[in-house]
Order: sequence, then structure tokens, then C-alpha cells
Amino acid sequence: MDACLSQWQDVVVEPPHGHASVDILRLRAAGPDSPHPGALGTRTGILVGHLLQCHQALCVQRHIADPGRDLRIVVIGSRVVACYHHVNTAPDGNTRHPLHPHGWAAAELLPRAEESALRATGVPGLDVASPDLLEGPDGPVITEVNPSFSAWSSIERTEHDRSPHGITHACADPLCEPLGG
Repeated sequence: MDACLSQWQDVVVEPPHGHASVDILRLRAAGPDSPHPGALGTRTGILVGHLLQCHQALCVQRHIADPGRDLRIVVIGSRVVACYHHVNTAPDGNTRHPLHPHGWAAAELLPRAEESALRATGVPGLDVASPDLLEGPDGPVITEVNPSFSAWSSIERTEHDRSPHGITHACADPLCEPLGG
């Protein structure tokens, strides 16, 4: 972790299997005047140690500056069936703020983002997935591929639902096809 923090200066640390953005930390390298330049301070080290003890492993990725939102996509089979922006509402821009829950907003799915989401879903061979993308300065960046989508009923038949007969129907189709249905 220290090597990543020293090289990238700004990182996100999270467990490999999480839920609802719980246990995610953003860490910035200490400045050159710090007693621990480029390394974790005491409090941060304790937090990271606690996460490691709870989850046994942590993922470290470079922080991607974004416009205060990320793109949530739902893929079923080889189709994108839903797409929306996960928007922060907190004054400090934090999407995981306990007093300012995130919001949802309509999103245009650009071809490059759609291609990235479909490729990312195909890598682990998932039939249903929910990739999260950030709009980075160089284009879309996949931050994670969730092997499920828990909020599907909240977006079914809304402006975010891109499937012709609803997300429930889209989920059932791949299950019924092998059964001859």
C-alpha cells in the first residue's frame, strides 16, 4: 500500500467484496514536511489495519478525479439494460456521506462507456453484472464490476431502464433459454 501511495499520491482502498460503498477509504500521501512522507500516518494506518483484519485483503487503486458522479450500468447477457448516474449530494462532494445520501440522475450511455462495461463484464464471464465507471479525464474508467445488482426493482420501468420489457424480464430470459422457455 505504501508503494502505491508513494507512486500515485492519491488512492482508494477497499475490500475486494463489499456492499454499498462501506469500508472504502481515500488516502492521500503525506507532504514532504511530514514525519512520514509518502507513507500512512498513525490514524490512517490503524484504519487500514482494521480493514485488513476484517476483510483479509484490500484492493488499492489510483484515485480518479470525477465530476461528482459515477456511471452505474447494469449488464444482462450481452446487453446494457440500465444506466444512470450515481450523484453525490454532500457539500464536500462525498458520495458516501452519512447525512447526504447519493442521488440518481439520467445518464446518456456513450458508445465508449458501453463497450467498456460489456468488456469488463465479459472478463470474469458474468451473465449479470453492474460495472461502475468514472468519467476520468481520458475517458471512462471501470472502477469495479459487481457480480449482482441489488437495486434493480428501484429502477425497473423508470427512465434508467433500457430493456424493452423491464429488468425482471431481462433477468429471466437468460435463465429460461437453456430450459427451452
